[in-house]
Order: sequence, then C-alpha cells, then structure tokens
Amino acid sequence: MLGAIIEGLLWLTAIGAVLLVATAVYGWFKLRSATTSSTQA
Repeated sequence: MLGAIIEGLLWLTAIGAVLLVATAVYGWFKLRSATTSSTQA
C-alpha cells in the first residue's frame, strides 16, 4: 500500500515538473516573440 502511494506521488511530481517546464518554455517563447515583434528590444 505504501509503495502505491509513493509511486503515485512520484507520478504526480513528474507530471507537475513536465507541466511546469512546458509552461515556462511556452511563456518564454511567447515573451520572446512579443519583444522581437515590437519596437522595444
């Protein structure tokens, strides 16, 4: 039972990390495209 709980926490942590990285990369690209398209660098 404890192993299943630990495995579930590991999966949640992994999914959370992937979502965090994906959101950061998406936001960075969006910010970069916004700054490059506008006049101010």
